[in-house]
Order: sequence, then C-alpha cells, then structure tokens
Amino acid sequence: MVELSSHGLKALSRIIYETTGIKIEDRKLSVLEVKLRIFMKRKGLSSIDEVIERIKSDRSLFEELIAAITVNETYFFREREHFDVLVDIIKEKGMRSVKILSLPCSTGEEPYSIAIYLEEHFGKGLGYEIIGVDIDKYAVMRAKEGVYHKKSLLRLSKDIVKKYFFEKDDLYYVRPDIKKKVLFYVGNILDYPFLKRLGLFDFVFCRNLFIYFDKPKKEEALKNIYAILKRGGYLFLAKTEFLFGIKHNFQIERRGRVIVYRKE
Repeated sequence: MVELSSHGLKALSRIIYETTGIKIEDRKLSVLEVKLRIFMKRKGLSSIDEVIERIKSDRSLFEELIAAITVNETYFFREREHFDVLVDIIKEKGMRSVKILSLPCSTGEEPYSIAIYLEEHFGKGLGYEIIGVDIDKYAVMRAKEGVYHKKSLLRLSKDIVKKYFFEKDDLYYVRPDIKKKVLFYVGNILDYPFLKRLGLFDFVFCRNLFIYFDKPKKEEALKNIYAILKRGGYLFLAKTEFLFGIKHNFQIERRGRVIVYRKE
C-alpha cells in the first residue's frame, strides 16, 4: 500500500483550498486519504508527490481530483420551502421575468426543480432564465444530460414525474422543453470575472456550499454573490447555513421558517 504522509495530505489540501476555497480540516484528512487512494489507483499514480506535481500542470486532472473528493448527492425539491418563498416574492413584486443562478448546481436537481416549480405556479405567465454552475465538470455533464435514478425523484408526486419526465430502462429523463430552459457551466464561486460574465441575477441559490468554506472564503464568496445580484435581489442559503460572525452587506429577512438575504 502506498504511504500517504500527513505532510503530503496537508500540502494537497492547501492547494485545494487556495484554488477552490474548499477547506479540509486536519480532522478530515483521513477522509481525504481514503478518496485519494481510490483516485490514485484509478489514475495509476504512485505517490502523493506525483499527484501534486501532475495537478499543477494538468488542469483536467485537477478537475477530476475535485470531482473525486466532493460529494454530489442531492434530490429534487430539496428544502422546497425555499421554492415556495421564491414564488411568493415573484408574485409580491409582480415580476414578469426572472434570472436565477444555482451554484453549486451539482448534477442538476436544484435548477431543474426551480424550473418545474416556476412552470407549475406561473406557466407561460413568467419568463425565466436559470443558470446552473458547479466546479465539478463531471457533475455538470450529468446535469446537462438530465437523466436520474428513481431515488432522486422520491420527493415528487406521481403527477409531477409524469408531467416533467419520461421513463426509459428504469431511468428518468427531464423533458426537452424543461432542459432547454436551464444552462449549465463549469465555474468557481471565487472566480469573480467568470461570475461577472454571467450577468446580473434576481435570485441566487447557494445552498450547501459554505459548509466547505472557512470564514475568509465565505466572505469572499458573499462579496461575489452580492456583486452579481440585482438591487432588491435575494440569496438563498441552506437552512443549516447561517452568517453569524461573517461580514456581509445583505439585509436578513425572515419569511415564515425561511431566512433569506436581500440586497438593498
């Protein structure tokens, strides 16, 4: 078995942090080691020094490494209370069109959920553009395919599944008219020039990302999100994510059991 030193694991975790903002605590180095061993075996790499040397010059290999160590397990209509609040805000403002960013979008369940929710509540009465962004290019590839196992759809009613998916060989395919309304890109929330090119948004969903960030990276990410939100726009975080002790310029707004963050 290849020996992976604590020094080597820490060096690799620093590179990951500096590039992506993902913070791997020392207590989680053992988890990194397990995932790294699998990755090294698959790629035919014999030492952690070789991994570090290769990813410095091979962007594609680095992206594969990030895909290997990040978790992309999600499902449709996750924390659906956020989608209810989204609908309420759109109705309150009398909006006729909206632009929404889902970051990280993982394998596409969140942005497609948003599209389905908007279709159900507004039909053709609302124009919308949804963009999904994730640092994992393989997750983005799966999102673009729009093909899911049944377990991803367990929170959906049979009527919704029938209306927005078609089944083939025990897999569920997002219908083409919904797929074409969502665009996907590989990108990093800490890459402001990339985000700026996407334009301004009315709503940003950034759920279950800050658990990977330390305070400085959270503040950097929030600054970037604030810059790409339109005035009066909203940020949605996961219900378990809070901004206590984090510097930001958002106004905190409570809507029922949901907390959202508004740009004045």
